[in-house]
Amino acid sequence: MHDKPTDKPVNIGAPPGAHPLKLMSAEQFAALGLETVVFARQVDGDALARLVPEAQVEDMGEHFILVMSADGRPILVTDSEDSLQSWLEEQPVVLVTVH
Repeated sequence: MHDKPTDKPVNIGAPPGAHPLKLMSAEQFAALGLETVVFARQVDGDALARLVPEAQVEDMGEHFILVMSADGRPILVTDSEDSLQSWLEEQPVVLVTVH
């Protein structure tokens, strides 16, 4: 008996259930607008210290907004929505989602 062909791409060597965006090369990401797409995530001081080791966090319970590029590089850390909005108005970027 012959196997049926599948329309789904096969990600050889990829972990089962891996998100396709995590499998993209830097060149593929750049083609999607890597430099113009950012996302924001609310984090506490503890998470910020883990995600951005060079951040000097004094209060681990304080809340921050972390803005990252599409590839996960930290771009901005702020403690208010107003400063985030001001920054976004001055940048040639698009905020695609807020976590």
